[in-house]
Amino acid sequence: GIFHNDARNLFVTLNHEDHVKMTSMEVGENIVAIYRRLALASAGLAKALVAEGYAVEHSERLGYIVSCPSNLGTGLFGAMVIKLPNLSAATDVPTLCRKLGLESTLLGSPIAAVDGRFEVRNAERVSTTEVTIVNGIVGGVLRLLAWEDRLAEGQDVKAEVEAALAA
Repeated sequence: GIFHNDARNLFVTLNHEDHVKMTSMEVGENIVAIYRRLALASAGLAKALVAEGYAVEHSERLGYIVSCPSNLGTGLFGAMVIKLPNLSAATDVPTLCRKLGLESTLLGSPIAAVDGRFEVRNAERVSTTEVTIVNGIVGGVLRLLAWEDRLAEGQDVKAEVEAALAA
């Protein structure tokens, strides 16, 4: 089942890939609000489980133990949708994202192919923290958007992009 709050910016999916999946989202740049909403919901779930005599399984070595192996670790999967038409015309964005510790997917609509709309997300979940993940996404996306803005202004970013790809 899928459940949501009244604002429809927090969704809880039960028994799909994992026993519980929480999604916090909104249009815009307020990552703090998105993360805070998710953290409060997660803490509320943990508290309710403890009140019923259960707990979320956690390993010091592996992080949170979940049923979907790709979510092992923090279980945090953060993603942002950004437009990179100039950067995607100049370089291979998925390869560049991998060098920045991110993954990316060109969204699959005809509009996305024209305006370079990518979903950019964290690549690591094991042996890291939620704060490191969020900071990595924000830092990587800011770097991508800075290159995009400079390209839109007609500036050359080839040397910086090549240096990032070579790193």
